[in-house]
Amino acid sequence: MLNNSKTSVTGGSFSSLDCQSNRNDKYKSHELYRLFYPRSIAVVGASKNTNYGAGSFIYGFNKFKYYEIGSIYPVNPKYAGQELHGHTCYASLKDLPESPDYIFCSLPAARTPGLLQQAIEVDAKFMVLFTSGFGELGTAAGTALHDEVISILNSDENENGKGGKRLRIIGPNCLGVYNPAGKMALFHDQINRINGTVGVISQSGGQTVSLIDYLSYRNVFVNTGISLGNMLDVHISEILDFYGENPAIKAIVCYMEGLPENTGRATFEIIEKVTKKKPVIIWKAGRMKESLAAVSSHTGALAGNNRIFLSAMEQAGAVTADSLESAFDAVSSLGLYSDLIDKKTSEIQHNGSAKTDNNSHVPLDFEFKTAIAVAGGGFSVTIIDTFGHNGIKKADFDSLTTKKLAEILPGINTFIVNPIDMGDKGMFPDIFKRILELCMSDKNVNILVTAFEVEKYAVFRELTNDSDLEKKHARIIKEISQKYSKPIIIILPEINISKESHLLRLEFKKMLKDINLPSFPTIQRAATAILALQLQIRNRLIKIKSSPLSDSTNLKAKSILEAGNIINKAGEKNLESISEYDAKKVLASYGIPVVKERLIKAEKDLIPAVSEIGYPLVMKACSPEIQHKTEQGLVITDIRNEIEAKAACKKLVSVTKDEKCEILVQKMVKGKRELVMGMINDNQFGPSVMLGIGGIFTEVFNDVTFRMAPLDKKTAFEMIHDFKASDILSGVRGLKPADKNKLAEMLIALGRIGMDNRSIAAIDINPVIISDGKPVAVDALIQINQIT
Repeated sequence: MLNNSKTSVTGGSFSSLDCQSNRNDKYKSHELYRLFYPRSIAVVGASKNTNYGAGSFIYGFNKFKYYEIGSIYPVNPKYAGQELHGHTCYASLKDLPESPDYIFCSLPAARTPGLLQQAIEVDAKFMVLFTSGFGELGTAAGTALHDEVISILNSDENENGKGGKRLRIIGPNCLGVYNPAGKMALFHDQINRINGTVGVISQSGGQTVSLIDYLSYRNVFVNTGISLGNMLDVHISEILDFYGENPAIKAIVCYMEGLPENTGRATFEIIEKVTKKKPVIIWKAGRMKESLAAVSSHTGALAGNNRIFLSAMEQAGAVTADSLESAFDAVSSLGLYSDLIDKKTSEIQHNGSAKTDNNSHVPLDFEFKTAIAVAGGGFSVTIIDTFGHNGIKKADFDSLTTKKLAEILPGINTFIVNPIDMGDKGMFPDIFKRILELCMSDKNVNILVTAFEVEKYAVFRELTNDSDLEKKHARIIKEISQKYSKPIIIILPEINISKESHLLRLEFKKMLKDINLPSFPTIQRAATAILALQLQIRNRLIKIKSSPLSDSTNLKAKSILEAGNIINKAGEKNLESISEYDAKKVLASYGIPVVKERLIKAEKDLIPAVSEIGYPLVMKACSPEIQHKTEQGLVITDIRNEIEAKAACKKLVSVTKDEKCEILVQKMVKGKRELVMGMINDNQFGPSVMLGIGGIFTEVFNDVTFRMAPLDKKTAFEMIHDFKASDILSGVRGLKPADKNKLAEMLIALGRIGMDNRSIAAIDINPVIISDGKPVAVDALIQINQIT
């Protein structure tokens, strides 16, 4: 029988593990601490089979020697009193000699409620539901079981006296916790793993294992990991908060498929909190799902569930990934260079060197200025092409740097203007070091990229008579990076795919990792890593350096009340939308500039309206029943006299054939630049604001950006610079620069409208025309959530 006395053969009992973890009192006192460092584990549904289910998990715990620090209790009445996998088996939780911190449940779903009741009675802390068959099935039976479990969790018996729960549930349909320091493996082949610096969170059990293994096999080791499944109780945001307090975790990577309803904002707030201290990488799956809300509006059609999700994550400061490889590239570079990121942001904050816009004091950008030093002109050009495509800038060397490079490198088979082609000279350690020193000491350089064809080392070891050539290069890179506090990105292209070359690359990668240097097999993946680093520094600057700025819009309570009344009346009538005229009244109430217009009911009202507005005119049919008028031929533009105005009026009346339809007479606004603004009340993140290229081809260009409301001015300015064609807002081709302060106020106001009026499903302002530099809302649609 295995030892269950909690005495470690390595001299460490569980109490010594606690002392080791005593680096951070807040971390150790966190509600979830015993989930990752349980003093005892009960495995319910244990069997003799070690290939699947509960038995395989006991096998994994045994392989990891958890029994050296805590007790393992198999639970199954069939084997009660017998030895199972080296441990005494018990009939039920009530028969255990102590209250378990961690229960692993592999019982059928229907038996889970009874086990929950028993777990509460014995004062257990956490239960992992490996079992599936709850609400995720979408069946009446599954939903009923889900509701029963929730009812038990929320019962008075499970209340801890502090407003929380005595017993917490992880899952269902999950694998639970991985923690090398706590000797907890998900599977037996994960033993002997090094306790690393990365925290892993995943909704999928399979992706939990994939992330842990993918990182570990590439020498980026995981500190703790968890498979959360369907998050019936314990949520991603809680794990993020716990990882945020763990001083050993330098970066967090999280695989998400979706979030339980109405948990988006809580997740946003936690990520925003954690990213002030350490990087968070979000790998989101399910990107092709269509939005189910407001699909008839531009905002709803362009948003989709995924776009708002990713925008919210990035707004909170996370780096987003779209694959296992990109997640690895981000976490490896951010984790290994976490201290350097802290130094860089502190340096920029202290120097006040971040660029700002329109006197807003908003640090809009931090850009890496890259030095490239490789052996091979063609390869260096390819790096420049790839980096340029990704928006990564090349540094312009100081003239002194270029002069000194010319003294080192001959003018044959080399190139000294960035990118540097070192030729074969770069393989000689002394020359390689001098080139790196020159690049990194240049004030215009803040990151360096180099590359090695590892298979060439065999040849150059002989030429240089140096058997430690690879080690010397690795040590030089480490020394230079630390000396100048600038990151070095290493590309190891897989040119030769022979077994010998593959083994050489693996050895060199391990050598680099041992001295905390990341490497990447392709130029594109190196670019992804650089962009992740760049984004993390920008996020830190925005959160740390910039003081919050409020908008300058003065809103009167009376105007807001009138806007609310318009929205409420539409809801009471169960209308899908309000008329364009009423929509603009709502916008104007919040300080959004709208086109000058009058609403008329008959031709007799036309001339007084025209005399007040003046030519040229636009005339439109106006009704809550009409949403997209242009497509229906209900908009007539460039009306320049009374004859044209009367003809337009008659045409609109005849086309609509709707007695309730009125006619909107507008001043025609001239401008060559059109934007779209919008707001969508997302079912996860609530009101989210949109900005992008507008006009009739809005969906075609699909060039928009989103931010979660409420917005402050710095966030609004981020949006203004975030969409691809944002340069049109500057003074291009003789056009007057757009008033970005007013645009920012409009975006803030849209967020306020959404926050104040949750019955609004979506708002479209398309187009917003920039006329003489001033933005004005020309067309507007407000959709209302249907009452069910």
